[in-house]
Amino acid sequence: MRCVRVTNLKCPELPKRISFCLFLWLIPFSVFPVNYYFSSTGNDGNSGTSASQPWLSFSILQTVIVHPGDSILFMAGDSLTSADNISLWKWVDKGPDGIYGTADDVLYGNATQYTPGQKIVLTTYPVTGAKAVITFTNDVNGIDLYNVQGIEISNLRLKGIGYASGPVHHGISVYCDDAWGAPLTDTLKHYKVNNSDGTGFNAGIFIGGWHRKIADVVINNCNLYGNKSSGIDSRAPLAGDIYDVKIRYCNAYNNPGDPASPTHSGNGIVLGEVNKGLIEHCMAYHNGWQNTAVGGPVGIWTYDATDVTIQYCEAWNNKTNSAADGGGFDLDGGAQNCTIQYCYSHDNDGPGFLICQYSGARAFNNNTVRYCISKNDGRKNGAGGIHFWSAGSNGGITGTEIYNNTVYNEISSVVNFQNTSGISGVKVRNNIFISANDHDLVSGNPATSVAKFEDNSYWSSGGVFDVAGYSSLSDWRTAMSQEISGGLPSGFDVDPMVMNPAIGDTVKNSDHLDTLTVYMLLPQSPLINMGLDLRLPANGSLNVGLTDFFGNPIPLENFFEPGANEFQFLTASWTGTASTDWNTSTNWSNLRVPDFRTNVTIPNVTNQPEINTTGNNCYNLTSRVVQPSKSMQEKC
Repeated sequence: MRCVRVTNLKCPELPKRISFCLFLWLIPFSVFPVNYYFSSTGNDGNSGTSASQPWLSFSILQTVIVHPGDSILFMAGDSLTSADNISLWKWVDKGPDGIYGTADDVLYGNATQYTPGQKIVLTTYPVTGAKAVITFTNDVNGIDLYNVQGIEISNLRLKGIGYASGPVHHGISVYCDDAWGAPLTDTLKHYKVNNSDGTGFNAGIFIGGWHRKIADVVINNCNLYGNKSSGIDSRAPLAGDIYDVKIRYCNAYNNPGDPASPTHSGNGIVLGEVNKGLIEHCMAYHNGWQNTAVGGPVGIWTYDATDVTIQYCEAWNNKTNSAADGGGFDLDGGAQNCTIQYCYSHDNDGPGFLICQYSGARAFNNNTVRYCISKNDGRKNGAGGIHFWSAGSNGGITGTEIYNNTVYNEISSVVNFQNTSGISGVKVRNNIFISANDHDLVSGNPATSVAKFEDNSYWSSGGVFDVAGYSSLSDWRTAMSQEISGGLPSGFDVDPMVMNPAIGDTVKNSDHLDTLTVYMLLPQSPLINMGLDLRLPANGSLNVGLTDFFGNPIPLENFFEPGANEFQFLTASWTGTASTDWNTSTNWSNLRVPDFRTNVTIPNVTNQPEINTTGNNCYNLTSRVVQPSKSMQEKC
């Protein structure tokens, strides 16, 4: 038998988030893991430890002690309504000597110390069933994890009181502070949230702490929508207080923001004070339309963070009701060694990609935006597709690399240096910039000491050519020494022959951003093999990664292209294995329907392709069939 110590003391001074004092009574329980069951048809008079005897009220969890290996289970497909939340917590009173870790410490709470390899699990039963829906009628943290660790949450849908009711609590809250009772150098670890939804709260998922570190947080395949301030949010007093956070395949949308908030609200996914973070294959859209504070919101971003990577994400239609922000992606104040890559931003109120150093932030340095695409961002406030703003704090923005991106804008400027206070050592290279409708290719006129432009492509597809106030690239070179590399002119002011960037649309599937072929170079592009090799010592010896935006290996034949696409010809031979349909991938040797880059061979096999149907396309056609159709030859 395991027993919990009896306590019967007067309630000591309460910690920051505990408003009541809980006495732990002597409760016997099995040495084996225990399952605690809940359902809308349960009864608190039941045992609660079998599917046939479920409990009803979440408050009953405060009468038991939950151990590592135990599970809290909700009937699959059920809809439960509760005024109480699901709370697991721990708090240690120092006792009379005022020192943690001595014999007079008193433990409060309903969760014990974490055992490595064993987690407390909150999920549905059976685990393969539909998500249980839990609706909270009071403004509470739906699942409140306070000073506990080793928690796994899955297959749940949590509903709060609704953003219009002004909630201040979160769907899932992971919070720790100095009332845990361990040395302040210790860290709470191991949190996983999978296949769960949060709506109607302040934040769908919140990670935070006060003078305590949190590590190993994984959030996967979650939908966070209709929350007042954000989908996913992390905050702590110091950079690095939150460590090793991974967010994958999450969607954050329709989170409006709080018009009364003095700080940013209405974010999709934001990681603050994180050291070593990853946001990948996520989508953020239609957030922030009620935000009135300057300094946010953004679809997906990070600030005061180190070694955070944002990749394979799409952000669109994000809003602001203030004079700033509302963009797609952002590396913000105090970001260090952070990267945004392989991301697609479009049709946002604010910048597609913001590089910002706010007042009072720690040093901002060694950050990168590469192999990304922006289309028609900056719909409000004169923002650009790529946008710089610096208050100059702690050296401003330094050592930042912007390379191999493709930016198209017919709404606002393509690149905007709005405020350059303290900016130095920025390098903007190997990008394709396309403007339309008389919008600037570059707004602001940064000196080479602020930002050095090299080997970029500038093209105005209808309208006046304007780069930093100059009507030609050569005039800008002469006046500002931009686009000069190794003492020689660089950069291009010719049509880059990107397939059709104006028609790029929403993908809504982060696994298939490579379908945005309208941003690929055409075979006749003058930019093919014309990019700088940034791996060379003379160009900074950068680690440029392994692929372009579309997953093509880089470089091909040891040459780079400007922009997000490393051009390559493809080859395909018709097999006719499945049918006579040209547009069936299994009829081709490379299992891929030909496109404008593909050299096609049609041998004389039994199933000949129906080459007169709509949509046939290739670059070059070699046919061993006696009379290939004229229409097919015209297309290839």
